[in-house]
Amino acid sequence: MDMSDVSGEDDHLGQTRHRAEPSDGAAPRHHRAVLFRHGHRREARLNLLSRLAWRDMTQHRYRSMVIVMLIALPVIFVTAMGTALEAQYLTPNDQIRDILGDADFIVERIDNWDGHCRQDGLSRRSCGDSAVDSTPAELETEQSKALEKLTLDNHELHRMRTARQPLRWGQTWVNVRVYGIDLTGMLNRRLVIPNAPMPAAGEMWASATTAKQFNWQVGTKVSMDGRQYLLTGLVRSSKTWEPEVWVRPESSLVVSDTFPSYFVRGPQLTAAQVDHLNDMGLAVVSRAALSGDYSIEVRTQLLAQILTGGALVALISATVAASAFVICAQRQRQTLSILGTTGAVERQLVGIVLQQGLVLGLTGSILGAVLGCGGANFVIWLQNLNSLDYPVPMSFRWRYALCAIVMGLVSSLMASWLPVRQVASTNPLLGVRDVLRPPRRLGGRWIILILSLLAFAVMIVVPHTTAAGHSV
Repeated sequence: MDMSDVSGEDDHLGQTRHRAEPSDGAAPRHHRAVLFRHGHRREARLNLLSRLAWRDMTQHRYRSMVIVMLIALPVIFVTAMGTALEAQYLTPNDQIRDILGDADFIVERIDNWDGHCRQDGLSRRSCGDSAVDSTPAELETEQSKALEKLTLDNHELHRMRTARQPLRWGQTWVNVRVYGIDLTGMLNRRLVIPNAPMPAAGEMWASATTAKQFNWQVGTKVSMDGRQYLLTGLVRSSKTWEPEVWVRPESSLVVSDTFPSYFVRGPQLTAAQVDHLNDMGLAVVSRAALSGDYSIEVRTQLLAQILTGGALVALISATVAASAFVICAQRQRQTLSILGTTGAVERQLVGIVLQQGLVLGLTGSILGAVLGCGGANFVIWLQNLNSLDYPVPMSFRWRYALCAIVMGLVSSLMASWLPVRQVASTNPLLGVRDVLRPPRRLGGRWIILILSLLAFAVMIVVPHTTAAGHSV
């Protein structure tokens, strides 16, 4: 045996005892045992730190609840405001639907057709290179004939005529806009129609807002164009500046419209088909082209504004939460000092309170996201119950929730790291000397009550005010 592979140890008689060790580069067994013991001690110490952090949170529940509510406040603000504002403002999809309804594209006359020009693009119905500002009368006749004879293979066409008619109800005369279209087959914009057949001859539907304005009800009779019409249903629509009613497409109330619009379902037209329609004085407005025109700039600005406000609220909440974590660190000063005298490094001492900050921050962030989004949707639901307009959709805005949760975690970790770093870096003997000093009590019940009321105000009052001021 090579002597380089033998290590010597003195036994209790002073004689040398040799033990063979592996020569293949592997660590000796007693070295592995030492590493195992070090790893076990490290794991035990981490478990001890976790137990200490959890014990402090459970022993001081009111302080923990205060911190959770402080972290939840900015999250509630961001998620509630984001959900309410995005629901109230018209999104690009809403604006496109107000133009096209449920159609893939519409076909209508070109406004300034000079007989040979073509529309600029599929998002507008005008010619940029036209020689006239408005279509001459003789060309309007050609456009009218082309619209009456319009056919498109493999497409579903729904014709809509519109007119303004004087309506008499009792002794009141009202100018209303009349739409002649089968709403059961095609919606011309964002509408909620009654669950009933389309009005027959001598019947009509009215917008719910118009009915409320003039105190109409289903069964009310009005007069238009020398005939009586029975109101058989109410349509929930987005707000308009004029009263509206809907009749069947063949109604005599809309025959005066010689330039109907066609709402079309089906595949997009080819460039040759669009050019052919342009040659007849007809324009095509497609959903794909409108989608390209409406950018997400407004939504991005809205997100930036809400996050800026949320960051300010988070800064204030983190400042107040830092005071709570100072009390937390002061209460644990004796424990931290004892751990420091036994060899715990500053990083491990800081880790106790950081774990508390992480747990409380995550709890407050998730709670705030649920309360903010749920509260905003609850207010929207109440508003829809009391409104006759097109209902505001309820949804979960994950972008705001995700940003707010990250914001809450960061503010919680910063609020916990700054005060405990100062306490952990002090002389451990100072904390041991003050072990018998009674800690100050925190008026947790009053703080929790105030913060709960403030959270309720942010969750309910702010979205409700926003909904009232920015309704569609």
